[in-house]
Amino acid sequence: MVDNPYPGLRPFEQEDSHLFFGRELLVHDMLRRLTNSRLLAVTGSSGCGKSSLVRAGLVEEIDAGFVPKPGMRWRVVMMRPGAAPISALAKALEDTIATGSELGLQQHHLRAMLDRGASGLIDVIKSLDPKAEAGKPTESLLLIVDQFEEIFRYNHKDANRAHWLEQREEAQRFVELLLHSVKNGADRVYVVLTMRVDFLDDCANFEGLAEAVSDGQFLVPRLTREQAARAIAEPAKVMGGSVDEALLGRILNDMATDTYRERAAAWDNPDLLPLMQHVLARMWEIEASRSSAPPRLTLALYESLGGVDGALSKHLNETRAALPERLQEVSRLLFTGLVRPSAGVGGRDIRNPLTVAEACAYTGASSEEIEAVYKAFSGPGKNFLVLSGREGLTDDARLDISHESLIRQWDQLQSWTRNEESDADLLNTLVARAYGGDDPPRGASLAGYLEMVERRGATLPAFIARTQQRRLLDGVTPADIIAKVRVYLDAGVAAEREKAREAERRMRRRALTVASVLAVMAVTGFGGAIYAANQTQRNAEWGNRLLVEALDKKEAPLAGLVLLRASEHRDILTDAGQSRFIEAGLYSAADRMFRGPVISSDNINDCPAPAP
Repeated sequence: MVDNPYPGLRPFEQEDSHLFFGRELLVHDMLRRLTNSRLLAVTGSSGCGKSSLVRAGLVEEIDAGFVPKPGMRWRVVMMRPGAAPISALAKALEDTIATGSELGLQQHHLRAMLDRGASGLIDVIKSLDPKAEAGKPTESLLLIVDQFEEIFRYNHKDANRAHWLEQREEAQRFVELLLHSVKNGADRVYVVLTMRVDFLDDCANFEGLAEAVSDGQFLVPRLTREQAARAIAEPAKVMGGSVDEALLGRILNDMATDTYRERAAAWDNPDLLPLMQHVLARMWEIEASRSSAPPRLTLALYESLGGVDGALSKHLNETRAALPERLQEVSRLLFTGLVRPSAGVGGRDIRNPLTVAEACAYTGASSEEIEAVYKAFSGPGKNFLVLSGREGLTDDARLDISHESLIRQWDQLQSWTRNEESDADLLNTLVARAYGGDDPPRGASLAGYLEMVERRGATLPAFIARTQQRRLLDGVTPADIIAKVRVYLDAGVAAEREKAREAERRMRRRALTVASVLAVMAVTGFGGAIYAANQTQRNAEWGNRLLVEALDKKEAPLAGLVLLRASEHRDILTDAGQSRFIEAGLYSAADRMFRGPVISSDNINDCPAPAP
């Protein structure tokens, strides 16, 4: 099978640079800005190609010798900050430049050096360059912080204050490390950030960061029609394949990059590039599996897959549907766990990486089940899930969604995420009421709480751990919260049961009262008046309902029988209802009361009205 030239949802890597088309001029501009400021902030909307531009464009240029400082040896370190950016930096340094080096630095040594102060990163570089102390450095570090917006996760609304302060402090020290290294590193440290443009305002939360980002900002423009055409057709040519002209024109039109009006219409969909790459990768995979000849991508196949807009969601649904039922449920829970709904400013859903151990706790699945789901969604041609960790699927390896476009474009995941938000809101209210000493829940509120608890099942502790961080202070555990909530719900259930018993008692009293009145009226000759009063359909329906309630509850059965005979609406009971009446032995009891003949199933329809 011919290698696939399209990466799908994952970004282009440096080794894919020969397949990276349409952005060549942008790379030269980025390199110039990096040389001038030593901090380059590559910004743009989610899905505009920031990571690919840096990895397959800028890094490749530097590796080819087009460097800001000629004559230096360049070490390139890539990282994502996550919720613990300094720890992530120490690990990235260990993985990239320390493991197997002459110094044998380990992650805990690197972390200790970084924790010494704002100059910690410069100290690490000096330790790797023996000539640095003599004033003749030969080593420079290019630190690429992909998805820099992750440092703003401490803003999440569910974080308790202690956790918030801890994350805030580490994010602050990480920013200080970067800014100090760029300013005082004497050409030893260059930093490239990639960040979603909708997080620019958050930079003002850190002293000096907004200014540095503003000075070194590079806003990634959208592809022109010509650039998009090259990005579509050229990779296939490199691998010996081809893209039909009709298909090329259709994709360009679907991406709406031709006119100002079309670009404005497409502005609400920032995911066009990853969606385009996915459908092209999917088409290549299908065509390559059919023949050993270089694939030819056609419009017919494109339409059958759902086009740019529909191919990704369709592929994800098909992948999940191919799993056994149990793993389908595990996949649902896993993907919802990998999304942090409405996090940060503006209610933006973002990725929420989980370790394998965390994924097992959140889904209630075994590590083997998590591995099976991961393999199903990360096989050839998929790249929906990614794993970070050198040792495979160990407990501390981190699972993540490959691209945020998947969060926005998968129809099922959108539904699951909204349901997850609804459950979280319901749990927040329930916990707040339980701890606030409110009256026990009743009616629909109680039913909603009980349904949510039942739906979460064995995963409730992990769900509480994720959504109730504000309450998980010292000495408070998910088990404590569950116990508190259980007492609160049990009180509501007990109150509802008492309410039901009281309603049953009221119905019994009402039925007996009606029976007494009807009996007196029948005995004293007012049967005709009762008959006239019950001619309306409304009264007939009311009488039948009272009778059926009396039968179902086996309470005041005589009242129901008297009502039936007094109104003479026997026809409103079904045959099954009349059989139940006879089986209960109620006709005989009534006839004895009125001193009439015993009524059996043979003469029920001929039964006379009670004698006056």
